[in-house]
Amino acid sequence: MAEARTQEDFVDPRDKILTTWTDIIVEIVGIDPEKVTPNKTLVDDLDIDSLTQVEMVVRAEDEFMVKITDEHLGQLAAVKGGATVGHLGSLVLQLREEGGVQPQQ
Repeated sequence: MAEARTQEDFVDPRDKILTTWTDIIVEIVGIDPEKVTPNKTLVDDLDIDSLTQVEMVVRAEDEFMVKITDEHLGQLAAVKGGATVGHLGSLVLQLREEGGVQPQQ
């Protein structure tokens, strides 16, 4: 007999990743979750400094079971106009595809 599916089975993985990033940002930075949207830049819009970004990355590596390297951080830093929350989500999707990392159950 097939295993019963839950509502979470139908959630877009990108949406789940963005929700988790939002939770990380809200907890570490202490800002209103309504202000954290995919198009918000980390530095200019959310006023997140580099030290806080490192703290977020460490937490994200645990949450998403991926390794975010200095090279990845450099790519984010090089984004014209500044890296956004959406860029963070895309990075995690890319790392999962490249490394075959499975989402936590």
